[in-house]
Amino acid sequence: MYRRGYQNLRVFQEALEVLPKGVQKVYFKSNTAAYQKELLIIVAEGQNERFRVIEFAVGVDVTAEFKKAVAAVEEKEWHPLEREIEGRKLATGQEWGGEVCFVPTWAARSQKRSLAYPFPGYSGVI
Repeated sequence: MYRRGYQNLRVFQEALEVLPKGVQKVYFKSNTAAYQKELLIIVAEGQNERFRVIEFAVGVDVTAEFKKAVAAVEEKEWHPLEREIEGRKLATGQEWGGEVCFVPTWAARSQKRSLAYPFPGYSGVI
C-alpha cells in the first residue's frame, strides 16, 4: 500500500549521514509528498545535530486556508512566469513571487511552535 511521502524522513536522515565532512550547509526541497509534520519539525527547528536548521521549500496542498493566504498577497507582489524557448520568452499563464503567510494548523495550535516557528511562509509559483 502506497502512503504519501513514504519513508521521506528516514531517507533524508540517511542521506545527511553519508554526506562528506566538508559539506557544511544543506537545503531541502520537495513536492507535497514531504509535507509531513515530523520532517518539517526536524528541518525547521534545527534538530539535525550536524546541520542544525535546514532551509527548506516544500509544496503544500491547496486548501481553503491556503487560498485565503494567497489571496491576501498584494497584486504588485506577483510577476508573470515566462518560459524561454529558442531565445523567445513565452507566457505560461502562471505567476511567481508573493510571500504568502501560511502556518500549518498543527504548528499554530502548538504553544511552543506558534510563537517561534521559523516558517518564513510560502514563496513560489502559484
